[in-house]
Amino acid sequence: MSFDPDEAFRFIQCAYRCGLLDNITAIQGEAMVWAMSTLGINQGDVNISMDDSRLDTITTVDTMLGKFGSLFKYLNNEKALKFLSNLLEVPRIRLMILWAMKKSMLKSMAGVEPSGAGGM
Repeated sequence: MSFDPDEAFRFIQCAYRCGLLDNITAIQGEAMVWAMSTLGINQGDVNISMDDSRLDTITTVDTMLGKFGSLFKYLNNEKALKFLSNLLEVPRIRLMILWAMKKSMLKSMAGVEPSGAGGM
């Protein structure tokens, strides 16, 4: 099944109602601040790096969404997303997700050049 933006939007709405986006965004923000601090870069450096994304990066994301697009339909489930949201509030699971995000962000930001502007 191909990627359906409407289905993805319905999933996002459901995830928001269930508190999943709040929980995952808090963890993601903590991981991102840690990675930027570790690498000595700021949000502006990350934004510039994202603006410089190559076509192959965009193609990879499109391919991934095409492969996993059907998941949005199945995950658009209040009970499942509420369960996941509650799961992210369990300290050990939260730390495990945080560690994985830190590792992933550190790897993906490793090539970002510091601007020397300082701050975030």
